[in-house]
Amino acid sequence: MRKGKILVVAILLLAALAVSLYAGGGRDRALEDKNTLIIAHTLQPVNLDPTLANDGSNMYFRFMYDTLVYNHYIDGQLQIVPGLAERWEVIGPDSYRFFLRRGVRFHNGDEMKASDVKFSLERAARSARVAFIVSMIREVVIVNDYEVIVNLHYAYTPIFANLAHTGSSIVSERAVQESGEQFGLERPVGTGPLRFVEWIRGVSVSFDRNDNYWGDKPAFEHLLVRVIPDLTMRLMEVETGNVDIALDIAPADVAGATANPNVNIMRVPSMASGYIAFNHMREPFNDLNVRLAITHALNRDVMLTNIFHRTGRLSNGPINDVVWGSINTELEPRPFNMTLAREYMARAGLQNGFDTTFTINAVSPTHQDIAEYVQAQLRQLNINVTVVAYEPAVLFERLSAGDHDMFTLEWNSVTGDADYGLYPLFHTSQWGTGGNRFRYGNPRTDQLLDQSRAETNVQRRLQLLADIQRQVRDDAPWVFIHQNEHLVAVHPRIRGFTLSPLFSSEHNYMRAHW
Repeated sequence: MRKGKILVVAILLLAALAVSLYAGGGRDRALEDKNTLIIAHTLQPVNLDPTLANDGSNMYFRFMYDTLVYNHYIDGQLQIVPGLAERWEVIGPDSYRFFLRRGVRFHNGDEMKASDVKFSLERAARSARVAFIVSMIREVVIVNDYEVIVNLHYAYTPIFANLAHTGSSIVSERAVQESGEQFGLERPVGTGPLRFVEWIRGVSVSFDRNDNYWGDKPAFEHLLVRVIPDLTMRLMEVETGNVDIALDIAPADVAGATANPNVNIMRVPSMASGYIAFNHMREPFNDLNVRLAITHALNRDVMLTNIFHRTGRLSNGPINDVVWGSINTELEPRPFNMTLAREYMARAGLQNGFDTTFTINAVSPTHQDIAEYVQAQLRQLNINVTVVAYEPAVLFERLSAGDHDMFTLEWNSVTGDADYGLYPLFHTSQWGTGGNRFRYGNPRTDQLLDQSRAETNVQRRLQLLADIQRQVRDDAPWVFIHQNEHLVAVHPRIRGFTLSPLFSSEHNYMRAHW
């Protein structure tokens, strides 16, 4: 370990101790009342308004808000189950009638009604962050207080999966209008199983059980999410008993933690894929030869072993194997071949290389490892890479603005449908905050994406989705790296906690108890 890293770890240890004390002594509180579930997470929310973020904030949204339907992973399959809509009927291929639960109360005491559903979905459709999730909705018609008709612009097969996404969360119309911008900062109001209590920036977010919840109530009375950016520190907090559940454990720590009797490591395939993206609006990355040169210069098997420590698996395309519509296993991988990489650089007229930047998440050691490996490999192509690191909130702003050359990120296809992993990332209408931060654009890809969204025949839609993935693979907007696993550490005292590929989209925490 380099001296610099030792110093960083020491600083993080001290910072974590300070955070623990500042957050009110998580362990003391848990030991006192035995009813506070403590989770350690990498990120604090960007915003508590479900229309203003589509990232790690989604976990927080699921605590506070409900959707009309839920997408659950049951017996190895994705299934749509009732949420705020207790039942529904299909009027036509582009029209659906939803019957709302009666007596559901928002956290402010107001009853949830059809007007809130209309307000929420139409508001989401105007949001740059989540509009792609509900942009196919043409109108929401109120039939009565407990019945709405959702009419689409066109037939859209995965509409229920999109309505299960947190971007389609139902919020209190009155609370939004009264609170304005403060709604997403200090006054979020939903119908979910937990009520917001306090957000201490950079430290923690706390919630209380919603005892008036319409569904199964949480097994605990309070939830404290401690924001601990360092992956190893999160694991240590579980080992010492200060934290009940720690998310996103470092792949390098999995083997050691598995043998530790004070920790239970849970791991399942996720729906997320990691990638290295190129800014197509900047030279020389608008040249396919350059993108292919870099792709062939990276040995992904080495990355899987040395960076991801054999967790997850390699990607050949943009969609994770677990996601419906994926043809990842059918796509031909691009092998490590430095000779071929140099040939592509010569075709681009760049055999002497160039200078560039590589943007990463400052709190992710995995991103740091990826950046260091990319630096070393591309040096062999005379490409001089400068690493630029930002804290998560700043990172997404810079990437969305196109202020980058190359970057690495992950995308989680949380609806379980390939459309979610393709349309926001590769359609030109989604440049920037929509998800296409690398400014990829191909008219044929746009056409195929539009056709796939309107196709109702399952087999024809699967073929369109396959064609999109092949086109994207051929255009090489990314280096397709890795399909992630959910890696979670749980203290042995905790019972009832579950894990699935839809981890951030289900109420996995609600049954956790001591």
